[in-house]
Amino acid sequence: MKDRYVGIGIVARDHSGNFMGARAITKKVIGSPKLAETMAALEAVLFCKECGFFEVILEGDAKQVVNDVNARKTDLSAAGLFVDDILSELKGLRYVKVAHIGRNSNNVAHVLAKEASAKFLDMAWLEDVPDFLVYAVNRDRLYP
Repeated sequence: MKDRYVGIGIVARDHSGNFMGARAITKKVIGSPKLAETMAALEAVLFCKECGFFEVILEGDAKQVVNDVNARKTDLSAAGLFVDDILSELKGLRYVKVAHIGRNSNNVAHVLAKEASAKFLDMAWLEDVPDFLVYAVNRDRLYP
C-alpha cells in the first residue's frame, strides 16, 4: 500500500441551502480510495457535532460509502472500522439521513478538497464564505 495525502472538503448548509460552515483538512491515508472517502465521511460527522449541528443530512458522492453507512453492516476491513465509528458518532444526533449525490452537486466540497491537498490545510470557516469559495457556493445553490 502506498502512503498518500488526501484533501477532504466538508460543507454545512441549512435546510434552505445557505452556507453555514466549511472545513478543509489534509489527511494521510494508507490504503484504498474507499478508505479515504470513508475517513472523509467520518470527518464530516465530527465537524457537524463540533459545530453543534444535531439534525443533519450527510451527502456524499462516494456511493459505496453511503451504502455501507446506510446498511449498518459489520465489516472488519479498515473502511468498515471507520463506518463503525461513523455509526457510533451518529447516535448522538437527533436526525440523520445519509444520501448519495452526484459530483456536480458537491462543488464546494471538491474545491475545499483540492485546496486542502494543494496547501496541506486544516482550516474551518463558520458563517462567512471565504472568497475562494463564493463561486462554488453559488453554483451549488443553483444546481442542487
